[in-house]
Amino acid sequence: MNNLCERNSRNNWLRDFDGMMKSDVVLNGDNYEISVNMPGFKKEDVHISLDGNVLIIKGISEKKADEEKKNYIRHERFVGNVSRSFYLGDGYSEEDITAKMENGVLKISFPKETKKQEKKYITIA
Repeated sequence: MNNLCERNSRNNWLRDFDGMMKSDVVLNGDNYEISVNMPGFKKEDVHISLDGNVLIIKGISEKKADEEKKNYIRHERFVGNVSRSFYLGDGYSEEDITAKMENGVLKISFPKETKKQEKKYITIA
């Protein structure tokens, strides 16, 4: 059993997590669509926010209490937090963005162009 652990060094083990949150961005008509691989995450564990011009996706995976009691020889399934951000540009609001989770893939959609804000003038009394 020791040979198995030696053959797969820690560096190779960490390299496997490079695939976490791989993304595709596609222009589909008048909308952008972002697909993000999030295997093992439930939609309750994924949080999406808009901070100014930046869309932030966070995934939280916690170790379950019964897993701590197990005597693992090798433990490769990810436990921890991951995040990814995308610059969207000016003028987007939370209402412009839709998201759904299917089969470990988070799909986010938003319009290519935002509605132009009309200038609002203030009347001087």
